[in-house]
Amino acid sequence: MNKSSKKKLSMEDRRDKVVQMTMAGMSTRAIALVLGVNHTTISRDLNARLEAFSKDNKEVERERSLQQARLNSLMAVLWPQATEGGETQGPTKMILQLMERQAKLLGLDVPKRVEHSGPDVEPIEAAQPAKPDMSDFTDEELDTFLVLVDKIKYPQEKEEVDA
Repeated sequence: MNKSSKKKLSMEDRRDKVVQMTMAGMSTRAIALVLGVNHTTISRDLNARLEAFSKDNKEVERERSLQQARLNSLMAVLWPQATEGGETQGPTKMILQLMERQAKLLGLDVPKRVEHSGPDVEPIEAAQPAKPDMSDFTDEELDTFLVLVDKIKYPQEKEEVDA
């Protein structure tokens, strides 16, 4: 692995940690202290990940629009046959199927209320949110993190010591 590949890999690892810590509620400055980099680097890392997420969403929206156009084209062809009232009901059924697919695609249907239960017919409790993985942190990074947590939890103690 060449030097630029190692640097790229470490940047990707750092960006993973930045996203995890941001989701855990840490500020960019606090993350910068823990990871030992400038807070502007943290902001750039976070923006890069959010931009990639945004591109993924745009791609999904583009595909949704394409599917919508396909459904509209098929309905335009079948509509006259379905509304003429001919002897065959095939086009009408196809139109209804296309409309169902379109409603799913666009989220037009009212969601169905579903309650999941376990084997003893008691409601299943929702899983707790995943905790950020800090197993790759060094002891120094963890110590810095704990100091920051203490400052957040007990801000008045810090002010009293400084006074």
